[in-house]
Amino acid sequence: MSELKTWRFYDQLPESFYDALAYVLPASLFCLALEHLFGLSRIFSSLFGESDTSLAKGIVVGFFLFGLFYVVGQFTTSLSYITLAEIVIRVRRRRNKNERKSKYFIMDRWFAIRANAEPGTVAEISKRLARWILGRNVAFLSLVLVIIAGFSENWTTMGICGGLVVIGIVDFWIRTSWIISSMEIVLKLVGVTDDDLKELAEVQ
Repeated sequence: MSELKTWRFYDQLPESFYDALAYVLPASLFCLALEHLFGLSRIFSSLFGESDTSLAKGIVVGFFLFGLFYVVGQFTTSLSYITLAEIVIRVRRRRNKNERKSKYFIMDRWFAIRANAEPGTVAEISKRLARWILGRNVAFLSLVLVIIAGFSENWTTMGICGGLVVIGIVDFWIRTSWIISSMEIVLKLVGVTDDDLKELAEVQ
């Protein structure tokens, strides 16, 4: 068996779909929450006007929002990695001696899989990686909203976002176990060793 069994539908999805899942979706939810707290729609109304309802305007606004969400998602991914992900990684390595022995974490394994695995396998791992980043980003942005809601004394929003922080961290912890297990299986199937990972890390 040379590759992970997966639905062929995933093979046809471009990587931008997984970017949208990991970056755009959490950022769009974050902006909707800010709209609820501060009424950001007034800013967009002043920028684009309220009277023009043409298709061209709708396309321009749609591209603008997608670009905004993508940029926010990119920044969020970096910030959530150096905060939540680093904490989870350190805790997991203290609790699990197998992870503590390995110098290479998820992204190193991911580059090795992309370089060696079949497209169907790469698509499957891309999907799981996007969900892994999604949970982390939702937890981080929910934590930001907890702080914002606290300063604005919106206790209901603060409580809801606090619950999302807990759910997001638990989801991220569980999905970390799942994706590490999946990647280890794939790396064994394609014959990638720790020496190969070391060589790949030196090239990056």
